[in-house]
Amino acid sequence: MDIGMIVYATGLELLLPIVGAGMSLYGTATQYQAQRAAAEASLNAAKAEGEMMKQKGAEEQAVSQREALQQQRKTQAVQDRARAVAAAGGGGTGGSALNIIADLGAAGKEAEGEIYRQGAQKAQDYRNRASVGVQTANAKYKGEKGVAVADALGGVGKTLGGLYSSGVFNKLRG
Repeated sequence: MDIGMIVYATGLELLLPIVGAGMSLYGTATQYQAQRAAAEASLNAAKAEGEMMKQKGAEEQAVSQREALQQQRKTQAVQDRARAVAAAGGGGTGGSALNIIADLGAAGKEAEGEIYRQGAQKAQDYRNRASVGVQTANAKYKGEKGVAVADALGGVGKTLGGLYSSGVFNKLRG
């Protein structure tokens, strides 16, 4: 065996573990980037869903406002009809007829207020769910980022440990 073969064999003994370690580190870095990208995608999806929920809440509130206005018109129509019937019956618009009309108006206002309250509550429920969803996604994102960093550090440590175990450092020293 000539000296060239010994140098070649020794070089391979040193080179192969180092190349393997480099590939392992590259794989660890790639995995880290993939985990971070997945965490960011999950966070962005939760934020988009939160915005859709806020929009749905605004739509629910708008629907309740339209329904309340419709209730207001119905109440006005019923009151107008009651006035017309009272006047046509010869009773005029006095005493008990006015009380009935006022009661109809109060009941209509109460129904209108309930419609507004229900719409506002639905809108608030959607906003709350959106907020909780985004907060949960933020916490999950931070946790997933932490796991990605821990995995990456573990991969680096494992790679360096493998290099040390292979004796490459001793061979490099001499």
